[in-house]
Amino acid sequence: MNRERTLSRQVIATQIPSGEKQPLPAHSRIFLHQTLGGSYTVQTDFGLFRIDGKDGDALGEQAAPTKIAAPTLADGAPDPAAIWTQLRHVFDPEIPVNIVDLGLVYSMDVAKIVSPPPESAIGYRVDV
Repeated sequence: MNRERTLSRQVIATQIPSGEKQPLPAHSRIFLHQTLGGSYTVQTDFGLFRIDGKDGDALGEQAAPTKIAAPTLADGAPDPAAIWTQLRHVFDPEIPVNIVDLGLVYSMDVAKIVSPPPESAIGYRVDV
């Protein structure tokens, strides 16, 4: 795979490690470091950046789908196993290891939230 690429259009990228959003102009030369977790880590003359999967076409890659299945338990609560699976799709942008296996996620809890009457709506909060 040729990792040296030229952007076909401008993309908004996240600078690593500052997290600042910056435009990378069309025709910028980049070096593709990794394509894990539905995003791309690239190097430019100005440093490392993370490009969202939806902008993969600008790199000559197939844009990653953005819809995620959200399985639930019988009572409607989010399925903890599915949440752990999804967390394993989040990668450190500088190394090809997901955040769970890297040891950055210590726990994950699902809490039921009920709003006060008259609505009494039920929702869930996931704490990681």
